[in-house]
Amino acid sequence: MKSHRNAKQAKIQRVLSFGQAPTSNVFKPQPDKDKDLWVENSPAVDPSNSMSVCSSYESELWKKAETQLRRMIDTRILLLIVLFHLLNYLDRNSITQARLYGLQEDTGVKGAEYQTAILIFSAGYILRQIPS
Repeated sequence: MKSHRNAKQAKIQRVLSFGQAPTSNVFKPQPDKDKDLWVENSPAVDPSNSMSVCSSYESELWKKAETQLRRMIDTRILLLIVLFHLLNYLDRNSITQARLYGLQEDTGVKGAEYQTAILIFSAGYILRQIPS
């Protein structure tokens, strides 16, 4: 009788272990074997035990999902930031090189107009720096 009860408890523990799927027909009712099983005393019915098992499993899944999401977001944001800084560097160098090769004479802009154009050109980069 005691070994039968231990076998049932082992089956219940296997079902409650969320990492593995049940391999036998645990959920099929077996009237001749289940007559000694007291559901009220089962660890699965105890609300405090089942909630702690579910909450620990849920928090473990939540941490894993949160880590994956954070890595995905960080990768995408980091890629955009690197791209913006590369473009910023290229833009600043190209406008300086263009000025050296006669941009002001070709377009007819004076010193203050050129500085205003650079300020407007860099406004997007300045606004992007505000959150940091």
